[in-house]
Amino acid sequence: MDDDTVFADRSDRALIDVLYGLPKESVKMVSPRSTRLKIWVKLPMILYVTTAAMVSSLSELFVKIVGAIIIDAEEFTDLFWLLVFVPMLVTTATVTMIYVNYGIKYYDQIEVMPIY
Repeated sequence: MDDDTVFADRSDRALIDVLYGLPKESVKMVSPRSTRLKIWVKLPMILYVTTAAMVSSLSELFVKIVGAIIIDAEEFTDLFWLLVFVPMLVTTATVTMIYVNYGIKYYDQIEVMPIY
């Protein structure tokens, strides 16, 4: 196996870990541009996490709305509002899982998943 194949098989997470593990002086000797990259490399993780949190809060809102419609429906036609909010609920739940999975794929799980 040659060096190109070994390099190509490294995941992005492994490269990020290597970059963060190096002291700043070593990174400057190899590539001065990488010191700026070291600052911005986790920005996508922050975007994944905040987007997942915002969409998740919308999902919780839709769960509460659907529950209120089911409990407080006085007429049969009031249940037609479920046709609006249930697809929104499913969509926001799916989008939340997609962003959390992207965050876990490219970063460590402990950095992406909230601890309660």
